[in-house]
Amino acid sequence: MESFLGTQMHSHLYKKPNAFEGKRVLIVGVGNSGLDLAVELSKTAEQVFLSTRSGTWVMPRFALFGKPLDHMTSRFSFGVPFFIRQWFMEMLVKILYGNLARYGIKPSHRYFAAHPTINSDILEIISTGRVAVKPDLCRVLPTAAQFADGSLVEHLDAIVYCTGYKITFPFLPSDLASE
Repeated sequence: MESFLGTQMHSHLYKKPNAFEGKRVLIVGVGNSGLDLAVELSKTAEQVFLSTRSGTWVMPRFALFGKPLDHMTSRFSFGVPFFIRQWFMEMLVKILYGNLARYGIKPSHRYFAAHPTINSDILEIISTGRVAVKPDLCRVLPTAAQFADGSLVEHLDAIVYCTGYKITFPFLPSDLASE
């Protein structure tokens, strides 16, 4: 990664899309931050590439009748066995979007095995080609990135890592903060 000549940053440093205007940007990670950034940058960047190791279950921000998804699922889950909730959520995704493989983000895990990603716009933007989905990032070169399938994206200007956060409390004593 040290050999990359362009901008590299973690998503927590991202502020505004203008810095990426007209650039070729790789986003690594398909959690909420990764997909939100991909959507936003697709409006200003020349091209956005989205790298995923294991895909993700994408859910809309609002579900039936304009209600926030978490309101519906939290009420639905009370007293319903886990395997039924899992099956229902997987069927809901298939009904809403079809097979996520056609977007390149089919999850390699069952629903609830990892946090689903909430985003209402990403699949449309992937469909239009403004965001190109790539498999797991394997190697970073001075102006390019290589992926698990052997493909290469060249002429990259920036890489934004959306790979999680390490939460720290530097103002607390270390023995208290580690618990």
